[in-house]
Amino acid sequence: MSSKKDILKDIKKILENNYGVEDTSKITNDTSLRDDLDFDSLEILDFILTLEHQYQLDIDSCDVAEIRKISDIVDLLFEYINKTGKATISKETTSKVVKALEKELKEFSKTSNKTMVIEITKEDADLTYSVKTY
Repeated sequence: MSSKKDILKDIKKILENNYGVEDTSKITNDTSLRDDLDFDSLEILDFILTLEHQYQLDIDSCDVAEIRKISDIVDLLFEYINKTGKATISKETTSKVVKALEKELKEFSKTSNKTMVIEITKEDADLTYSVKTY
């Protein structure tokens, strides 16, 4: 789970990399998107969409309408992350699935099948997969 401090770091990084903000050290929770960063409505929306993608969230448009300052974004993201209960998958679990898929791929390469479909599913902190060949 991300802390508010981590979320603010991510926001600064995105502003620097995607929106040309050169000195992110001046960005604080009190930074106004319109007054300090000169964002218009479309830029704010694009910024929120970028953050949704970054955090794999779907933020309600009513919540977006309330955003004025960086703190509004930090608080909103923090709330959504906690509300959705995004659980992280352990490295061990991921490693087990990757190893099992490598084994499946080796076996597949020995067959005359032409298509392999792999479906990976994340449920809370668990990762499962299924494989079909044709």
